[in-house]
Amino acid sequence: MKRFTSLLVALIVSISAWSVTYADEALTDETNVTSQTEEAVDEPKVYTLSLHDAIELAMTDNPQIIANEYEQTAKEINIKSAYLDKSAMKKSLKAASDYNKMSVTTMQTLLVKEGFGVAQAEMEHRMSILEAEQIKASIAYNTTNAYYNVVLMDKLVNAAKNSYGLALDNKAVVDAQYELGLVAQMVYDNADISVDGAKSMLEAYELNREIALLNLKNILNIDKDSEVILTDEIESEEFESDVEADAAAALETRYDLTNAKEGMELAYLNFDISGAFTSSSAAYNTAYSSYIDAQYGYDKARDLVELSIHSAYNTILTNHSAMDIARRTYEMKLKEYDASKLQYELGMITNLELTDKINALYEAQVDYAQKKLDYRMSVEKYKYDITIGLPQQ
Repeated sequence: MKRFTSLLVALIVSISAWSVTYADEALTDETNVTSQTEEAVDEPKVYTLSLHDAIELAMTDNPQIIANEYEQTAKEINIKSAYLDKSAMKKSLKAASDYNKMSVTTMQTLLVKEGFGVAQAEMEHRMSILEAEQIKASIAYNTTNAYYNVVLMDKLVNAAKNSYGLALDNKAVVDAQYELGLVAQMVYDNADISVDGAKSMLEAYELNREIALLNLKNILNIDKDSEVILTDEIESEEFESDVEADAAAALETRYDLTNAKEGMELAYLNFDISGAFTSSSAAYNTAYSSYIDAQYGYDKARDLVELSIHSAYNTILTNHSAMDIARRTYEMKLKEYDASKLQYELGMITNLELTDKINALYEAQVDYAQKKLDYRMSVEKYKYDITIGLPQQ
């Protein structure tokens, strides 16, 4: 009996030890899985984006687009409600007539009876659909601008790095010459100042690049810790178009013009319904005044759109010319620097003159990069101006 008891105790102890060991291993495995999961969560996501990819990402689950979809649904419901109001008003007036009851006809009751509310609700629904296209155009334009601004900042950072590198190389030469007593203190100090200035400019552009990248991430609605790799360069091919044909087409497609036209037609319907009253009534005169204002507003908007499209196309031509001049200037400054560097090595010019060439080359490189972006964005804006139009800023 004692032996059986001893065996039982040993078995229980063995099982307990196995259970504890298994629990420890399970806990260790669970901890490892949790740790790996946390590492995976903490690891920044990498986005490799072309401009097209960036625009598609900005459109995905975009709050503006989602809000507009709900607005369209609301406008559809308003149409049904307007029809019900119209039907109820007609029934009410007919019932009053059947029972020989007097009913006061007001402008409001007349508008409901004649379907003005229905026309207004249908107009608002059409505009909400068209507004969706303008929202998408605005998102695409803003994304393009933000995307290219990061690309520009990359160019400017590289230009600043090149300038800083040249300043360091130049300072190394001047330092060696200064130690040998071959150059004056002023030349030594100038080389030192040039290095500090180039470094300061590089740091400023690196900070601006961070801001531009953060702005792009905000537009794309992605995590601020994510890594973004942009694959497209700023396009600068020549753009040509028939501005007269573009202006004429825009009169039929622009959101703002369509809204003004719909408003004018609605104002005319209001005025037409008010014809049930005499020309000496306040309702008639108010409706006529509103129609005149709406018609004037629409005509004025057409004139302004035509004028703005011609102006936008002129901006494209001006920016293209400025970009071309900046490119040629940069190429010339690059040749001048190469020649000046050789002249300096041969002792034909001073270090101060070489420093001036370095600074001129850097300024030309920065100006060319900026002019390319100015031209590209003027083309992008024009494309939207002649179709749906962009919202007023």
